[in-house]
Amino acid sequence: MDAISADTVAAVLAGFHQSLIERQFQDFQSTTVDDVCHTAIRIQNEHAETKSLMDMTRLAPFLEFMEEFQTVIGVFTDAPNILAFIWGPMNFLLLAAESWAESFDVVLYSYSELGRSIPRLSPYSLLW
Repeated sequence: MDAISADTVAAVLAGFHQSLIERQFQDFQSTTVDDVCHTAIRIQNEHAETKSLMDMTRLAPFLEFMEEFQTVIGVFTDAPNILAFIWGPMNFLLLAAESWAESFDVVLYSYSELGRSIPRLSPYSLLW
């Protein structure tokens, strides 16, 4: 398998950057998996206070896959913060949907399905 070139990654990020306002780009660029987890915990705590808990553990399969993916992408590209552009939009979606129970449930369900549908990479770790 060919490595993903830095030029390809840069071109994709440039296209994504153009679709955002500058503040969104700056926020997304610095968002980490820890930020997403903190947001999820804060939302869970707020929902506990109003007795409207959502099953936030549905995020776990996606987060686990993305942590595996981060290891792999680090081997094939020299763009260390590439996953910030996964974490940023994910954090944004959680924050945007948190006030609407039905929308929030759809976001959680979607990330859960993504996490369960994407094949695990760890069995192939010997390849990289």
